[in-house]
Amino acid sequence: MINSRLFIERQISTHDKFQIVFEGIRGSNYQGDYAIDDVYVSPGSCAAATIPTTQVQTTTPSTTTSTVLKTTTLPVTTTTRVSTAMPTTTPVVTTKLTTPTLATTTPAVVTVLPSVPPGVDIYNQNFSCTFDADQCGFVNNVTNDDFDWSRKNGRTISANTGPSSDSTSATGYYMYIETSLPRNLGDNAIIESPVFQFTVPVCLSFCYHAYGGHLGELRVNISIGEPASIQQLWKHNGTVSVNKWFCIERQISTHDKFQIVFEGIRGSNYQGDYAIDNVAVSLGGCVSATVPTTQAQTTTSLPVTTKLTSTVLATTTPAVITKPTTTVLATTTPAVTTKPITTVLATTTPAVPTVPHTTPPGVVDIYNRVFVCTFEAADQCGFVNTNNDSFDWSRNTGKTTSPNTGPAKDHTSGAGHYMYIETSLPRLSEVDIKYKVPHTVQVQNEMARIVSPTMFFPNKACLTLWYHAYGLHLGSLSVYSQRTGQQDLSSVWSIKGPSQVDAWLKMSVTVSESSPFQLVIEGVTGPSYQGDYAIDDFEIIPGSCPLESISCSFDDDICSFVQSKNDDFDWSRGSGSTGAANTGPASDHTSSTGHYLYIDTSSPRVLDHVARITSPSLQHTSGMCVAFWYHGYGTNLGRLALYAEQNGRQQIWSSDNRPSLNAWQLSMVTIDARITATKFQLTFEGKVGNGDLGNYAIDDVALRPGPCAKTYVNLPHSCSFDADLCDFVQASDDTFDWTRRRGATPSSSTGPDQDHTSGSGYYMYTEASSPQKPGYFAKLLSPSLAFSHSHGCVSFWYHAHGQHLGSLSLVLEEFAKPDKTLWSIKGATGLDWINVKQDFKAASPFNVVFSSVIGASYQGDYAVDDVSIEPGLCSVQRNNQLAPQINLEYAEEE
Repeated sequence: MINSRLFIERQISTHDKFQIVFEGIRGSNYQGDYAIDDVYVSPGSCAAATIPTTQVQTTTPSTTTSTVLKTTTLPVTTTTRVSTAMPTTTPVVTTKLTTPTLATTTPAVVTVLPSVPPGVDIYNQNFSCTFDADQCGFVNNVTNDDFDWSRKNGRTISANTGPSSDSTSATGYYMYIETSLPRNLGDNAIIESPVFQFTVPVCLSFCYHAYGGHLGELRVNISIGEPASIQQLWKHNGTVSVNKWFCIERQISTHDKFQIVFEGIRGSNYQGDYAIDNVAVSLGGCVSATVPTTQAQTTTSLPVTTKLTSTVLATTTPAVITKPTTTVLATTTPAVTTKPITTVLATTTPAVPTVPHTTPPGVVDIYNRVFVCTFEAADQCGFVNTNNDSFDWSRNTGKTTSPNTGPAKDHTSGAGHYMYIETSLPRLSEVDIKYKVPHTVQVQNEMARIVSPTMFFPNKACLTLWYHAYGLHLGSLSVYSQRTGQQDLSSVWSIKGPSQVDAWLKMSVTVSESSPFQLVIEGVTGPSYQGDYAIDDFEIIPGSCPLESISCSFDDDICSFVQSKNDDFDWSRGSGSTGAANTGPASDHTSSTGHYLYIDTSSPRVLDHVARITSPSLQHTSGMCVAFWYHGYGTNLGRLALYAEQNGRQQIWSSDNRPSLNAWQLSMVTIDARITATKFQLTFEGKVGNGDLGNYAIDDVALRPGPCAKTYVNLPHSCSFDADLCDFVQASDDTFDWTRRRGATPSSSTGPDQDHTSGSGYYMYTEASSPQKPGYFAKLLSPSLAFSHSHGCVSFWYHAHGQHLGSLSLVLEEFAKPDKTLWSIKGATGLDWINVKQDFKAASPFNVVFSSVIGASYQGDYAVDDVSIEPGLCSVQRNNQLAPQINLEYAEEE
């Protein structure tokens, strides 16, 4: 029995879910109170086991013999690693602990807890503050600044500056500086943390928001010791404004008392609100640190773009786990005895380990935590070029060296770094790049591979990567996973082929591996130097990726929708009739032979019973559009509603005031970006009315990024282009535009001499002369259309005359589905206009697209005229007649 607090460590080595269970058992009388406190679970192995370090007398009831243990007091920390390889002159005196549980082969580490030094608030403990409950001991400075930081949730009061929500949950609080009047240029606000002291290096992490046209500065300092010495850890100088939260880490290696000081400085006007959130100080060095951070550091490039919690930041690269045995306490094995500041925890700034370039089997650099790389650091976050390829990936800032390929700047901030493959030949040195050495043709199908650190996610992970694919002769860009110790690669994602979209694009994919793995990013060259691929802003987080699109016909299953447990009954999946007369559909919408979902309102259902079905998690930064077909027919209809679920429910559509029709009806709803920017789910709720005749049904549910477009439902659309473009529009993701023209095209020996309709009207064509180049393409899009019975017919006339024609294609762009080429031609067909009629099937809203690609020279003009898009199959359409021009209606936008 010891009347003192004792500290015990036990190592846990499992990849399964687990819980820690404390069980207290009463002894023979009231003098048997047990107590526990300060429970920690920390990544990595326990420190090398030692025995108690004060004079502790241990006895048992059955004997009067006592044993005295001589040790040295150690500070309490679960992250300190003490190497048993270090010399010592004090051997350990071992004794068997009398409690049966502690006498197992895994010894306990028992240490008398040190007292908290005077004037210190947080001593050798993790600290985390989201500001949701209060300011966690942060206080505004009252003597050395001009105004105060404020605690807030939701949007700041000024337009075009500050965050719209916190970084943690989108419903919590954050701290910010309000730079509206009466604030003036240069006014500063200072907020200071509680007083910390640690005997090991720690990692400071925080998230910040810097958005506004007139930002000043945000500085992060530490105030060390007494009297205070101020050192700058980081600052943002206001040159980069992005409306999102960013999170960074900075390592602190001092054994003195210190405070963290956030200072916000006002810019030239009110659009300069800075905000901070999710501040954490975690035992152990920062995982991504490459330099010691007690030295002042300044950066103006945007850092890691994902919020990291204190638990994540406390993670260090775990060692290979070895279970302690009783030999650790053997008298022949000398112990390492230290005080808080010794050669183990050197008073000089310790070296911060970087991610190894090669990882031994069994060692994982990233275990079930967020990992983000913007490639700003020279070590490339541990990504390394492999030796089993043809050439290397290069780290670059600004534009690549070759014209008409590669990005002009990075994705993160426009002023930072990215990785890319240079497909010119020969490989260019820095001197070549500086003096613009001419480019020559690359060898096709050469490969460059870059490999990530080793990682492991027991329950899947979401990989997000921004990539740039611009050039006429791109090869391919692929991501593979490779398990530790294996040679085989498993495909994760890939693209290939030419692209004239000069923009950074985002890919997201769920990675599922049952053992540690690395990700291999492979770029393959095309037939010329115009094939530079680039990557930036690599992010992998635990859990599956939220979807950015849905397309479900319910024909095969319910597409990851889930029946709610918080309702009265379930939705049913049916085909054909629901079986009830005078209610419900006779067949599905997609094909009349497929499936749909419906609520069966017959007994035992009663008035106001509800059935709910919920989508998978969804997310997109720019808003989304959901489109679905619903059927509401019967004299006892209740209600059908659609909700966005996200920290509560928000109705975004309902059947209120809509007529009962024995037909499938289309509805389209734009979901605001303020909802879609964070994870949310869609829930369809059907409510029973006052009787059996109230079956609602849904089918062909689709969702995609961006707002909904006006959509013409069950109406033919035709255009002779004589008056205008009839709601056809030029695409924004192509290289040049179609041209509306009458008479002959400007170039000789190519293009039509007149239109098809009358010989004196207009048509649309693609001009292949300069400045167009081979491979350039133009897309002409029809308005958004939708047909209740899915089948449609496109009729059009085309003209293909010239020696160097490229290609002309008719493409179906269906809502939330991959594009589908319906028809295509390459080369010339003569001087005449030729008619094409093409059937298609589209269950969701769609566009018909004419895509023309430039051939080898100016003699490559394609033209189209008299386009008609009508419901039903072409075989039942009126032969070669144009539908009349009418005022078209469109589906209601909610």
